[in-house]
Amino acid sequence: MASTRQLKNPPIKEAIINVSFKDVIDLDRIQGFCNNSFIKIQYPRQNTLTNVEINVVDKESVSKTRVEGFILNCENACNRSIQIKVGQLSFHNTNVYIGWDTFYEEFKRIWGIFCDTVGKMDLINISVRYINQLNFNLPLQFGFEEYLKFLPTIPDGLSRSINGFFIQLNIPSQDNSMTGIITETFGTIPKNQLQVILDLIVSKAQNVICNSDDMWSSFSNVREFKNQLFFSCLTDKTIHLYE
Repeated sequence: MASTRQLKNPPIKEAIINVSFKDVIDLDRIQGFCNNSFIKIQYPRQNTLTNVEINVVDKESVSKTRVEGFILNCENACNRSIQIKVGQLSFHNTNVYIGWDTFYEEFKRIWGIFCDTVGKMDLINISVRYINQLNFNLPLQFGFEEYLKFLPTIPDGLSRSINGFFIQLNIPSQDNSMTGIITETFGTIPKNQLQVILDLIVSKAQNVICNSDDMWSSFSNVREFKNQLFFSCLTDKTIHLYE
């Protein structure tokens, strides 16, 4: 379905694997996962995820804080983290991408520990998100079209210069089994460079039995569709910059 082309230096700033549970889990079981010996050694920096609810009672605001889960980070030199909530689990790789094989295998290990400590949870959604940071040297001799295929349309009679833009496209896979969201906007502006953020989310919403063949094949499917979206948004010149 998707291109198998691989980049030697992919412009990935953050990669995320996310699974949403069919049933809500309680905090005691989540705490059991956080206290697992492997998790505590590999992800020792633990912070609480809270949700603040504000209600108005007799014209006075009453706030209530509720713990929803935890963020588990590895040591300072590491670039991976886990977020676990009552309804979902996500694994994050930031800044220096470790590659899909390593990323995916570590997620599978984390998931195995989750199943042992929390229980085998069936899923309702599987997704991947890749936030890419593309840097182009200025000036752009032939405009955005030299580097990007997914672009805003500028009406005739207006300046071709752009100080900022935000465009988003929600597109299904050909078999309608997955949904892809492409978001493109300017990032920070380094000196003599133009930075474009290409944010890709692919999700597959369906009831999946824990650790079934469907669960693991779904990860391959969403990754393939994500790759298809990525390469479809870029020109060959941009792709060559990261090969």
